[in-house]
Formats: sequence, structure tokens, C-alpha cells
Amino acid sequence: MQEPTYILDQKPENKGLDAQWLRKQGIQYLQELTNLWTDYNDHDPGITILEVLCYALTELSYKADLDVKDILFSSKDSTNFFYKPQEVYTSHPTSHKDYRKIMIDTIPEIKNVWFFPYPESRNTLKGLYQIIIELDESTQSLDEQKETIIHKVKEIFAQNRSLCEDIEEVKIAETLNLSIKADIEVEEIGNLEHILASIYSKANQMVSPNIPFYSFDDLSQEGWKQKDIFAGPTLKHGFIKDEDLKEKTDKILISDIIKMIMQIKGVISIKNLALITEKGEIFDNQIVIDKYIIPRFIFNKDNKQGIRFFKGLIENQNIYYQEVYRLLNEFYSKNKRIYRIEKIDRELILNKDQQNITKEIEEYYSIQNDFPDVYGIGEEGIPGSPNVRRKAEAKQLKGYLLLFEQILANYLSQLAHAKQLFSSSQIEQTYFYQYLNAVPDAQNLLQKSQEATIIDKNVLLDYKSGLPVLMSDKNAFLDRRNRFLDFILAIYGESIYEYPSIQKNYYYTGKTFEEYSLKVKGRFLYYLNYLNQNKNKAFNYLKGYRTVNNISGVESKMNVLFGLGFTKNDVENEPIKRYSPFKEANKWGLKIIDSNSSEKDLNQWKKITDFKELGVNKKQIFEHFDYLDEEDIMIELDSEKATEIVQQLNPLKHKILDISLLKYGIYTQNYLIGKSPKQKDFSVVLKQEDNYLWLGNYASIEEANIAAGGLRNLLIDLNIKSEGFFLLENILLRPETEDKKFGFYILDEKGIPFLQTAEEFDFSKRKKLIEDLEFHLTDYENYDVERREDGNFEVHLQIKDMDLTLKSIKNYESVQEIHNKMEQVYDFLANKYDLVPYNEKIELYIKDKDNEKEIPESFYNFQVSCFMPDWTSRFSDKEFRKVFEETLLQILPSHISFKCFWFGVDEMKMVEKLFNMWLNAKQKSTKDDTQVSENIISDFLYNVILK
Repeated sequence: MQEPTYILDQKPENKGLDAQWLRKQGIQYLQELTNLWTDYNDHDPGITILEVLCYALTELSYKADLDVKDILFSSKDSTNFFYKPQEVYTSHPTSHKDYRKIMIDTIPEIKNVWFFPYPESRNTLKGLYQIIIELDESTQSLDEQKETIIHKVKEIFAQNRSLCEDIEEVKIAETLNLSIKADIEVEEIGNLEHILASIYSKANQMVSPNIPFYSFDDLSQEGWKQKDIFAGPTLKHGFIKDEDLKEKTDKILISDIIKMIMQIKGVISIKNLALITEKGEIFDNQIVIDKYIIPRFIFNKDNKQGIRFFKGLIENQNIYYQEVYRLLNEFYSKNKRIYRIEKIDRELILNKDQQNITKEIEEYYSIQNDFPDVYGIGEEGIPGSPNVRRKAEAKQLKGYLLLFEQILANYLSQLAHAKQLFSSSQIEQTYFYQYLNAVPDAQNLLQKSQEATIIDKNVLLDYKSGLPVLMSDKNAFLDRRNRFLDFILAIYGESIYEYPSIQKNYYYTGKTFEEYSLKVKGRFLYYLNYLNQNKNKAFNYLKGYRTVNNISGVESKMNVLFGLGFTKNDVENEPIKRYSPFKEANKWGLKIIDSNSSEKDLNQWKKITDFKELGVNKKQIFEHFDYLDEEDIMIELDSEKATEIVQQLNPLKHKILDISLLKYGIYTQNYLIGKSPKQKDFSVVLKQEDNYLWLGNYASIEEANIAAGGLRNLLIDLNIKSEGFFLLENILLRPETEDKKFGFYILDEKGIPFLQTAEEFDFSKRKKLIEDLEFHLTDYENYDVERREDGNFEVHLQIKDMDLTLKSIKNYESVQEIHNKMEQVYDFLANKYDLVPYNEKIELYIKDKDNEKEIPESFYNFQVSCFMPDWTSRFSDKEFRKVFEETLLQILPSHISFKCFWFGVDEMKMVEKLFNMWLNAKQKSTKDDTQVSENIISDFLYNVILK
């Protein structure tokens, strides 16, 4: 039966929806404003206008009172300005299980995969993984296919790896085929096929489980919250539970197999259970499984030592084996579920019963249509045959009401565009409006003059042109947009003021700086989700270093916060990328030089900028040249003529630019233009501390102004675009573990290296030697003093059965002194006085045979090296460098340390060259070329650090 429909007589809580209350309040205001007006009856036109306005306000209140979701997702514009759940909650892989999910989801040939630290020992290289792969049963074990799978694993890891992490080894596990031998008593003999198939299926799930995928609905029905469902990396085929990613099986206990079988319906008891390998080995207690082995239970109907079933004392082997195989395939398919994730959009934000709501919030209905027809201002016009006076009266009332109409219409427009105020995209206004197209016959009342302006305002009286100008106050926009951005960032728990990156003006002034700061903040919001998702992400070294978006999370955040390479003319969604310190200069054909450049370049610069070439001195410049105002110099290089004028300046004409011009040439107050009495042309001169640089001559002062303004803007862009930031993970420079480059020191009681291996070994051999050495340190017979060829003495620690010799780093002239030192070291190593852990007595190093220099292995562990040019105006400021490094410390993961290098022009060119050489070799996977590059960079970096 249909429910009855009725209207509630209860007053709404929102007074804006109560027309009677609004009318009462309106009359009260009228009484306060007009003490001579005493007629407040319904027939009075003033009361009629009040009532219509009150009714219009109830409509505004109704729309403003709509659910926020209806306002933000109105049908007119379905754009979603907010992040979706799958965008907010997902993240770059941060754990072993996240890496495993990515691999299983992306590579169909992989059934399971495990990540192990490499090596599994202390005091050695850290951040490296050994990956063990279990192939899917349907994958053929061809060597060529295995190599393809290993290559895919390396590619996917390179795309998703975390900072200071890398793969050292990828191995595909071998299979250990097992069968089950047992005597099983069952309740009934009619279901033996199901019991047999269940035993093998469950046994395989126990030691080598399939990893199931779940749909969004599956997890929702289990009570999972969205933040838990989407946590972790984005997958293509569904969701994987952490609990399903078990550790690799390292042993199989017979007792566990028995327990599993006893839980199968129909099984009464088990006797004589054992596991049998393909070689016929029998295990009746447990099997220890090697790291590189995957156990797999294989059912074979021809196995004579298989499972026997008994009903009481009677054996029954009447089993339909084809049914067993069918059931095994069915169980396998059931355990391996894959879902293609559907596009999850607004339905996760809106309730399903709200998705079909359509609210045309901005649509405005003129109040003039609500007046009685006798007023003659509605769509029907004036009734009858009105005279001129009557038409004029109607127009007068219509014109009077237009002010109210514009305010009401603008309110709805503001409400409809509320979503844009919360947008991370670039917007140009925070106040919105709409034209009064809905007002009957309003066009005849609206000004159309393109010449007249509002008094004291540079605003046209023309309605269509003037209204946008009145609603677009630049100062109000900057203030309001700034506060909106602060609010939105706060919603996401961020504040750009935590990072003092844009609080100091280096390149822009006044309003330009305000606008630029707003853009940087807007860009931070635009990329906020990307930055949070990828905060620990490293760059993919198998792709080009300057490929768009192939940049580490730390570099990305520093790039956005400091506006690296981001000028006032760039848009907020400008892709995050690295900038070569020389790319912009190369674009103009300029060679950047500094005080360390060649004498030839320095002499050329001095010659083309020497103001004495003008035939003037400092006094004449002071007397005849004038400084420029900001208005004179703000010239954009947006025309061919302006560009042509700027290119006539000496630095651009001769294609050379000293970094001093980058520092001083961005300030208006350093430019002077003028000419001495003897000069024909106007000269552009730059004041540089107590010196002047001559930049060029022009026939007119207008051209000189254009040249100075254009050069200033060019130098600002050149500064910004030269602020390249390179971050290198030291672990990527490590040598191959099979190379004989790994040695170690033994420390004395003060923690100073005293003994050093006489030769270097490959990684595995060194690891084994260190493990075995501990038990030989207490044997005094292994220590000896030997005379060197130069007559000095050194300590030897020699273990003959290990073929290992260590020699003291320092040699001594006195026999007594070196014997005393040997005794002290022996007492320390033998723990005679203090018990010091063995690993604290060892220090590791790597030695490149080409340059014979030892680098402590700790140099590679969780450390990054950052390279920046030191010649831009901002990067040359020591205060800024401090802020930059403090921000970097704040952004980097806490377990990673860093070292910043601020390089001059030639050093930065060397860094860029080495980077490119190393990455090209890395991408080609040519071991020899890669190793040569890594050796050069390691040597270069370590020498810089030692300085």
C-alpha cells in the first residue's frame, strides 16, 4: 500500500528556508530605516517586493543547504576536483610484501616470489635484495623463458624500487617433487577420489600456496575499510591480502601433514605417513627445504608407494583416477582467482542512491516572473495597451530590481563554482558571476557602450565587458586563493610554511612575487598526492635520467617546494623533471664561465664587457647615466623585435656569459643607461659592486630599455632553469659482487684500522673468510713481526689453512715499539680485557684495482650524494644553501644520510658527463662499461668527500 504524502507544518531549523521569518525580519529592518512608512499591509508594492525577495532567498538557502556531495558533483559539471580513494590510500611499494604484490600482479608466469636481504650478515652492503622466484605450474622451464622472466623482474623492480635499494641477484627456484606414502582409514569408501585430491591440493597449499586476488566487493563484504583495501601499491588484477603472503617454506614437518589430513572430512586415522622424493628418498620426520628449492606434491596414479585407503581392516584401491585429476584441476583453479579491477570513481565517494541526483545549482529564475501580472515586469509583459508612461514605470521598476537580481544570480554562480575553489588546478578567479539572461527584457536596460567608463575606475560601462572586470579584483584574488590553498593543504595535513622554500624573494618583486609564490603553492597542491605516494621512490635507472616523471620522490618534492626550473610563466601542472644546469644556456648558445674557467674565456669576457672600451670612466658614468625604474625594465621577450634587440648585447653576441652577470643582472637597480657627451649611442651598463660591465650600445633609449629589461628577464629565467638538482644513490655505484675488489680491516683497541688484507677477494669469499677468521684471532702463533724491504717492520696475521694474510697498515722503525703494538692488538682481539663483539672489530672496504684507492663500504650504505650548481643567484647564497639542506634532511627517509656538493661550472660539467656515461652503460646492461663508469664516479665522489 502506498504511503500517504503530506506536508509537515514544523518550522525549518534553517531560518533561510522560512519565508515568513524572513518577511518579518525584513519589515523590522524597514521600520528601523524608514520611520515615516506606516503602511506594511500586503497590498503595498514595497511589501510585495520584500515578499518576492524573501521567496528568492529561500531558494538560495535551499540550494546552499544541499548535501555537500550534491554541490560538488552537480550534473552541469561532473569534474571531480578531489582525489579518489584509490588515489589517496595507495602508495609506492614500501615493504617486501608490497614488492611481492607488484611482481605477482604484473608477471603472470610468477606464482610466488620472495625478497631476502643480500647478504644476510651485518657490517656489509645494505639495501640489496636477493629475489627468489617460484614459477607457475603452467610455465615451461626453458632457459630462454627463464631469462625473459628474470629480465621482467629487474625491469619492474627498477620501476618501483625505493631509495637506496637495488637487486643483487634474481634466481628461479628449482622444484622438489614429493609424493605421499600413508595408510589412511576412512569412514566411507564412496568418496575416496575427493579425499585423495583434497590431500594433495591442501598439501600443496600448505607448502606452495596460490596467492588469491580479491575484488573490492569481496573485501567490503568482509568489513574492510576503504583505507585498508587500497593501502599499498596499485594492482591491476584485484587486491592481495598481506596475510596470504606467507614466508617461504624452509621445512616440512610430517606432524603438520598428519594434522592437515586429519581435518579432511571422512578421514578417521593415519598410519605410516612419509614423504618420498623423485630419487626415492624417504622422510618420516621432516624435510629441510633449501632457500632455492620449492617443494611440490605431485600425484601419480602409478606410484606404488602412494596412499592406501582402508575401511576397517579392508584395503580399498577402487579409485577412479580421472576424477582425481579433474578435482585437482578444479581445486587449483578455485585457489587461483583473478579479478580485473573495475574503474572505481564517484560511486566510492557518493552513496548509490545519490548518483542520479541532478541539481542545476547555477540556474537562476528571475524574481520578476514572481510579481503579479499587473506589475507588467514578467515574461508576459504589461497587460492591455499601455501608454509610454506606463512602459517607463515598468522599466524603472525592472531597472531597480536588476541590482537585487545580479546579487542573487551571482550567489548561485558562486555556489555552483565552489568546487573550483577547492581545486588543485590553476584557476583565475575566486569570485564568480553570471549574466542576467534569465531576466525578461533586461537587455534593453543593460549598458552597451564600449567607450564610457565608471568614474575613477578603468572599467567599461558596457555590461558584458564591465561585469567580469568588477568581479576580478587582483588583490582580492591573490589573498583569497592563498587562503583557500592553505585550507586545502591543511585538509591533507600539509603546510608549505613548514618548508621555508618560497618565503624569500630572489628573482621576482612585488605582485609578481606574490603571483609566483601562489603558483608554487598551487603546484605543491597539484602534485601533493603524487609526492605523498612516491616519497620513498627512487628513479628508474633503466630509463633516461631526464625522462619526464622518472625522478625520485625526494627530488620531486624538492623540485616542487623550491620551484626548481619553474618560472612565473610556467603552468602549475608543469611536469616534474630534472633540469640540466646548461640546457637553457645552450638554448641561447651561451657558454657559462666562472673564475676557474680557461684564461682565454676570462680574457674574452673582460674584453667585451670592459666599460673603458666606451671611452668613459666611472665619474662620467655617475654623471651622465641614469638608473632604471621597475616600470622601464619589465619587458617580456615575447616578440621577435625584443629578442633581436636583446641578442645585440655583448654577452649574447659573443656567446659567453660570466656567472657574475647571473648574480647582478637580475636586479633592476644595477642597470644604468646613458651616454657621455662624446658618445653617439646609448649604452647599457651594469653596476657590479665597485665595477661596471659594459653590455651593449643602442641608437635610442627605448631600445636600450628594451635590451636591459629583456636581459633582466632572460637572466632570471636562466638562473631558474640552471638550478638543476642531481641526486645519486651511492649503492648504485657498488662493484659487482663477483669482482675481486672486497677487502677488510681489523681494528685496534681505539677503533682505528690496524691490519689490512694483503689482497682483495670476491664478495662471497670475503664473507666466508670473515666468518672463519674469528676463531683464529685468539691463536698467538698466527701473529708475527716481519721486516720490510725498506728496513722498517710490520705486523703480519697469517692463517695458513685459510690462505689469508693481513698486514699492518702502519710500519714502524722500532722493533720494540711494533712488538708492543702487536701485543696490545692481540690482547684486544683475543678479548683478554674487554669483551667487544667481533663485528665491531672488522671494517670493510672496496678497492678498485685501477686506482688503488680504498673506499669504506659504508660509503655505499643508505647514502645519497646531491649535486647542485653554485653559480645561480639563489644557489650561491649560503643562507639559502642551509635552508635547502635542512629541507632535504626533513624530506629524506630517516635511515638515509646525504652529502650536498655545490659545484662550479667545470665540476658540474664533469658530473653531468659522468652521469650520462654511467646511465647509458646501465641502460645497455653492458657490465664492463657500467663498471668503468661506476669506478670513475665512485673515485670522483670519494675524492670530493675526502676534500
